[in-house]
Amino acid sequence: MKTIDLNADVGELPELAATIRLELPDDLHAVEIDKGQIDQVLNNLIINAAQAMPEGGTVTISAENVEFADAPVSKALPLLPGKYVKVSVRDEGSGIPHEHLERIFDPYFSTRDEGSGLGLSTSYSIIKRHGGHVFVESTGGKGSIFSFVLPVSTDDESQKKTGAFMGKASGKVLIMDDDVIVPEVEMNHRRDQGEQDN
Repeated sequence: MKTIDLNADVGELPELAATIRLELPDDLHAVEIDKGQIDQVLNNLIINAAQAMPEGGTVTISAENVEFADAPVSKALPLLPGKYVKVSVRDEGSGIPHEHLERIFDPYFSTRDEGSGLGLSTSYSIIKRHGGHVFVESTGGKGSIFSFVLPVSTDDESQKKTGAFMGKASGKVLIMDDDVIVPEVEMNHRRDQGEQDN
């Protein structure tokens, strides 16, 4: 987990037939996230939006600072009170049928024949583990908006002042792979790093 300014670190966006438009304000709060996982969430939502427009269109990624005073905000938005960053991915597709909205984040549920039904459920799980929430708004014929909210980092103010989060961590990493060469490459890399440090 690192304190990240989403404005400066949206990540590498997937290449799609759709046009991608960014609407990110300059004063966006910093959030404490696993960048790889949040990049995965964004990619899942962007690809989902593009697939909703087989004939092309625009996928709009926007973000804003939001604050919730009550807990929970609502049954549909079970969040603790506080400051959050809200990120939305909007498409111009045909929308999601009302009867599918309650199941849209269920594992293996998909409205498309070629879909695995895992992208949205994985995104939901990742955001929940980050202390946030993901939800969808859709009106037939008017596209869909998938949004997620992430709590603002407690280091947000120091992040704004220094431009970076300075921290140190220690621990052990277990590497497992059915291909024997992968752990060997990692062990050799760590051995080389140790020699350089010495």
